[in-house]
Amino acid sequence: MATWDELLPVSPASLAAVIAVVGASLFYCRTNRRNKTDNIPTLPTWFPWIGIDNALRLFFNPTSFLEEMRKQHGPLFQFTVLASRIIVLQHPYNLRALERQSRALSEHLPIEVVAKASSELPNPNRITNAIMTTLSRIVEKEFSSGRMKVTGLRSRFHEALGKEMDRLVQAPNINTQIPLCEFIRETIYRASCVVVFGPSFPIQTYADFKSTGGQLDFLSTWASRMPWSKAGGARRRVIEAIAEYVRPWWESSGMSNERQISDFMVESLTAMRECGLSLQESASAILCYLWGFHNNLWFHLYWTFVHILADNETLTAVEIEARDSGNLGRRSLIQSAIWEAMRWPYLPQQVRRASEDLNVCLEGIYYWIPKGTWILSKSFNHDSRVYEDPFEFKVDRFYNNPSLPKPKGFGDGVHTCKGMHFALHEMEDHIVTSFRKFDIKLLKRSRGDRTIPQSEANAILPDISKFEDFTLELHPRA
Repeated sequence: MATWDELLPVSPASLAAVIAVVGASLFYCRTNRRNKTDNIPTLPTWFPWIGIDNALRLFFNPTSFLEEMRKQHGPLFQFTVLASRIIVLQHPYNLRALERQSRALSEHLPIEVVAKASSELPNPNRITNAIMTTLSRIVEKEFSSGRMKVTGLRSRFHEALGKEMDRLVQAPNINTQIPLCEFIRETIYRASCVVVFGPSFPIQTYADFKSTGGQLDFLSTWASRMPWSKAGGARRRVIEAIAEYVRPWWESSGMSNERQISDFMVESLTAMRECGLSLQESASAILCYLWGFHNNLWFHLYWTFVHILADNETLTAVEIEARDSGNLGRRSLIQSAIWEAMRWPYLPQQVRRASEDLNVCLEGIYYWIPKGTWILSKSFNHDSRVYEDPFEFKVDRFYNNPSLPKPKGFGDGVHTCKGMHFALHEMEDHIVTSFRKFDIKLLKRSRGDRTIPQSEANAILPDISKFEDFTLELHPRA
């Protein structure tokens, strides 16, 4: 049988020529593809390389700015701020599509900020690694729908929440006046901490804890470690209280649980020890838990209440639905209000940074993203192609159209909130329990009767006390 070179004689010169042609073709295709990927629309600016005009617009009103730019330039565009390139991804593009193709997107970035803010350590890498590699899986398992049924977490939270609301009433038939932000924050903090971490968890840390959430940017700096720093002092006191709470268990290597630490807490502390964390580092990691469990939940619940209370017709409908004897979880209008509140703000937590050059495919087109580029992902929450009148708050939007896609208020990609199922339950339970226990009246607003503005996150973890002050009057129901 003849061999292939006998059937098709090829000289060394012709073979070299073929290889050269193929190589040149591959190089051309690669180069052409790479050049093609550079054609991401760039926003115009009056200040090349500095881009202060676009930076200010993004800072003061990111929601309207990004939606306006999407209409002008499409769902993918870029701009430069202080010589740093920022690429914005909007619907239909998303972080998941990028993260499936590359692991070079600094997935630890949000956790690094929180871990650094939670401790006085200049290098919190061990805390970051423990959260990313082990603790996040524990949280995801503990707050899954199936696990919460087994542990009875929802019913235990409901009972604890009712006790906290009863505590607000100083005497029968006496009205209680309280700022909305305090009504939400304190009741949820005290109720959730005792059911998640254990009945003797130091809930007296509330006053210090609430003053840290909106300070993560500052707490991540060396200045927060100065003796005169109020936020730094509050952080230190919270960490010390947590450390004292777990110390008996820690120093006995888990043999003593005199403080009745929860199973979830024991599993987390065991994992922290195995990761090589010290007692103080573990207390800092638990502070990260507290921020993750509370601040964004407070934010969404705050705006849900604001829009319910600001409209008498909506308030009446919610009162009727909440006081219905049906099962919790079947209240469509309240759920619609919660989802609309989660669509309402823009959360700046979906940020990544390319740690190396990337060549990624989005919707069948390749894009080259150079190393060091910041990637800001904004989902479809304000996309007019998805939601009619996206800048209007419509409490019945998801009630009237249940098939609408739910907003991504819990993040996107690998950093989707692992406790989102419990958070949704907490919000609905808080609204229902509030209207069952009280007749609630919006007593006054610090900004009068002006239209409620589009809500913007004012920090990495929003501080709802910095928004408009709404004062409630709670009248106990018989």
